[in-house]
Amino acid sequence: MKILIAGLGTRGDIYPLLAYAQHLQNRGHEAVFCGTLEWQSICDEMNIPCHLFPISFDALAQKNSSVMGRPIRALRLFIQNLRQLTSIQFPEIVKLIENCDGVLAGGIEFAAFSPAEKYSKAYVHILHCPNWLESLEVNPPIFSKAFRGGSFIKRIRWIIFKFILNRAARKMINQQRMEIGLAPVEDIYSLLREKVVITQDRELCYYPADLEAPRHMAYLSLPSTEGLSLELARFIEKGRCLYIGFGSMPLKKDKYLLWLISLCRSISYNVVVSAPGNQLRDSDDQGVFWLQDSPHPLIFPRMSLLIHHGGAGTIYNAALSGVPQIIIPHLLDQFYWAERMNQLGVSPRSVSLAGINKGRIKKRLLEVLNNPSYADRAKELAKKIQRNNDFSTLDSFFAIE
Repeated sequence: MKILIAGLGTRGDIYPLLAYAQHLQNRGHEAVFCGTLEWQSICDEMNIPCHLFPISFDALAQKNSSVMGRPIRALRLFIQNLRQLTSIQFPEIVKLIENCDGVLAGGIEFAAFSPAEKYSKAYVHILHCPNWLESLEVNPPIFSKAFRGGSFIKRIRWIIFKFILNRAARKMINQQRMEIGLAPVEDIYSLLREKVVITQDRELCYYPADLEAPRHMAYLSLPSTEGLSLELARFIEKGRCLYIGFGSMPLKKDKYLLWLISLCRSISYNVVVSAPGNQLRDSDDQGVFWLQDSPHPLIFPRMSLLIHHGGAGTIYNAALSGVPQIIIPHLLDQFYWAERMNQLGVSPRSVSLAGINKGRIKKRLLEVLNNPSYADRAKELAKKIQRNNDFSTLDSFFAIE
């Protein structure tokens, strides 16, 4: 069995795909990864054959940091990137898919489902948040308030979301479909909706009553191959450590990161900062440890508090760690996860990146650190989280025994 694994997105989108690729290899099957340039080193390390395109998803996020926290402006960026990346990927995927037995897609991957249909290949698309599925109880992911508004307002917002998606991508996708002899489609969302599996721990998800029981499986994590460095381990041994990290999502201005660190230091906490490529790491403060990359499962359980962006992978590992959180969402489903963690009692109300200021952050820092109920609820939630990967749902789609 040979499966084409195609993904566009950040680590939270790509790591589950690579975890499944590793699983296939361990079972004696083949996997080929198709994605963007930043995944070259990890594919080489895992011995996964790959076809990568000369563009970096992380670099796109860094380049467009000014739109983070502003849903409408971020949507324009999303559409622009979707068109660019899909047009680049499509010709290559058409070539690759003919010699594969099935396709697993993830993130904002829109180039693979038409070739899969053309060659009658099994196709599954994994997403990590229920608010990609239409419901009158939850807003679509382009809105910053996941649960706000009545059913009528939410219905209108879903109409807007589907209209924008079709307006942005339908013409391009239909041109690609006609190139390979397929009929055009009217509604891209409905076509993809039938292929989606939600991959996130069920304890973290809220599934609305009006939602037909979705296909669901637990989040697939990629085990870390490295331990903590001796230097980091010694730093954490000092105690009273907080974590600050935003994955591939940049803060709009360096000053925000600097005063986040300053606020944490002002209340006598040490800070582990994950800021890949950031030029601020020359600080002489012995209470700040700068990381180029952060193995969440190893670091998070050792922290007193996690300050992050609310990406799907980070949310899973944060919940698994049993540590309370403060979430500063940037875009799309991160707003859902920020509200959801607040509902579960492991995080205070989130601070939007558009409305971030020192007063709001300090208020939430003191609220969490001075109220042990947040830590208690985080520990209780961690006991309910599935810790081991279960690939059986995906295996059944591809008839892998």
